[in-house]
Amino acid sequence: ALLSSVATTLAAVRTGRPVAGLPATSTTRANRPTDDTGRDDDDTDVGAARDGDGGESGVGAPDAAAIRRAGQGVLDRIEDLLDLGARLDGALVAAAGELTRTNARLLLAAKGRTDPAGLSPTARERWAARARSTTAHELSAATGWGIGQTRDLVAAATAPAAITTPVLSALGSSTVSWPLVRRAWRAATTAGLDVEATTHLAQVMFGTDPDQVAVERLTPTGTVSTLPWAHRAYHHALDREIAKLTAGTDHATHAARATPAPPATPPPASTTTAPRP
Repeated sequence: ALLSSVATTLAAVRTGRPVAGLPATSTTRANRPTDDTGRDDDDTDVGAARDGDGGESGVGAPDAAAIRRAGQGVLDRIEDLLDLGARLDGALVAAAGELTRTNARLLLAAKGRTDPAGLSPTARERWAARARSTTAHELSAATGWGIGQTRDLVAAATAPAAITTPVLSALGSSTVSWPLVRRAWRAATTAGLDVEATTHLAQVMFGTDPDQVAVERLTPTGTVSTLPWAHRAYHHALDREIAKLTAGTDHATHAARATPAPPATPPPASTTTAPRP
């Protein structure tokens, strides 16, 4: 679905067709007042302003409303392009994962195998690492990216589904871009977070559960915002969450603290009589 959506949007951009039909799940246009943003009259109004020189040559009066609509149209197209860019980032992550799985199958085939089930744990890990490395080098050669960049891309793309699902969803809804996702991945790697902690981080930064997401993602009514992450807020929230996880105050610890301790079991009644003074 993500690849299909990207292909449709990219085709619209290439042929010059308007891309206002993009799902308004995360773009700022979905939350912007709609007055003076009609597109049907934009070309006519802008053309009329040009005919009158917009007052620049002293002929005709400037049409402020037309100029404002033209500016709004440009801003809308910029939002469409940023929306498209995030979706393409998501398609890139998904494609990197697919390429890695293809390389993994090729490596098995080279050994006359079709299933890694017969590999020892050590051999299985070596096989998976080689598949990731092969993909990273292929992507580096194809894109010109540094090997560190492509290794991060492949590692994020081949993470467990509990991590990649919220990441791909956030990219698909244009709330984040790959550079933001990459920073979270590198922060988690540098901090040495395990799969459970990284899964929790992905839900906080990229999820849609109001009980789990970072407080910066909540609207005044308590719902999760559909607007793109503000970059400054994103970096602040990410640093805070990493600090909490590395300090041992992760979600499991919070849950344990939130659960009241059971009442202490009273010691059994003594069957002996205490001596009188």
